[in-house]
Amino acid sequence: MISNSSPLIALTKVGLLTEAKKLYSSLEVPEVVFNESILAGLESGKQDAIILNALYKEGFIKKIKLDKKHAEISKKIETEYHLDQGEAEVLALALQLNQKTILLDEALGRNVAELFELTPKGSLRVILECYNQNLITEEKVYVKVGELVKILRIDSEVLTRLWDLFEIAKKKKTNKK
Repeated sequence: MISNSSPLIALTKVGLLTEAKKLYSSLEVPEVVFNESILAGLESGKQDAIILNALYKEGFIKKIKLDKKHAEISKKIETEYHLDQGEAEVLALALQLNQKTILLDEALGRNVAELFELTPKGSLRVILECYNQNLITEEKVYVKVGELVKILRIDSEVLTRLWDLFEIAKKKKTNKK
């Protein structure tokens, strides 16, 4: 799974990256995302960066360099769609590695990803997937979403959709019993 900085940092801050490790075999990041989420954080003494760096050292987080063709694509995406460099490199890396699903929280980046026929997942979706895979409890979903709301700017429509999906997931679990 390819990730932008925001989901890496947010999921680490709310203590869910360990559960995410059970969902994904690895997280690939372009160099700029590595620099933003780990190196800059380490320089500032951020706890989340220390955790992310440990996951990098153990091989769960993999830093991947864009090839020349996809570095050019990244620059075009950044310029044409007004994305930041990290988001543009995430999209280009997904194209380079032929991966269809990416971790990306920012609304504009998610919309642009869909133009490239990519499927963006946000931090909230990861929480829901953790619940669906029995990695966290119903109570923990409420707590972690509350913590994420304090960290990220989350549109009310997105939250409403999450709670609708969460209700469906709870009903499915109840019906399985």
